[in-house]
Amino acid sequence: MNKKNLVIFLCLLLAFFPLNNTQKERTININKNDQNKNITINYPKTKYKNLNKKIEEYIKMKYNFFIEDYNNFKSLNKKIEFRTNYNYETINNRYISINLFTYIDTLSNLEKDIKSFNYDKKTKSYLKISDISKNVDNLIIFVNEALKSKYPNINFDNLITIKNVNNFEFSISKKYITVYIPYQNKNFSYLLVKVPITYFHIKRDYE
Repeated sequence: MNKKNLVIFLCLLLAFFPLNNTQKERTININKNDQNKNITINYPKTKYKNLNKKIEEYIKMKYNFFIEDYNNFKSLNKKIEFRTNYNYETINNRYISINLFTYIDTLSNLEKDIKSFNYDKKTKSYLKISDISKNVDNLIIFVNEALKSKYPNINFDNLITIKNVNNFEFSISKKYITVYIPYQNKNFSYLLVKVPITYFHIKRDYE
């Protein structure tokens, strides 16, 4: 096999087997820019179809909202923006934790949002905060105290309680669980603050 054919063969291998044992994910990039819109979409493509479907459905939902808003106000001729990006972590070779960040800037809305996907490869299911620790009460106390201490000037209407704890976005890593708390600022824009919690403060139940 000559050098040229070897290069072609290697390229074909990469095309047919983009996800091998050493690759955690590949990134899908979509860019659409014109005089009225800046659109930059980055998201992960994993080896798990169920996880991929949930990620793509979420992006589609956010994008459709963005386009609907654009169509309502495009006559005003203001440039608007839609961006997604992500981070990705594997824990103990069993869990995948993905944070998908969305930024939307339109005439009627400024939104910085996060969607977390915490996937158990073994059970093919998604973790809830209550799966992380049976001592959820301590986690709730720690989050609420951290919010009041770090952000004394922000009124958090949605402080975590035992009833709503699983409604909040969170991510896991080898050292932390990070909980994301939404709030509405004075401009009526929805933003997020994050509260990292070391496992020293709560008893970790997942392996």
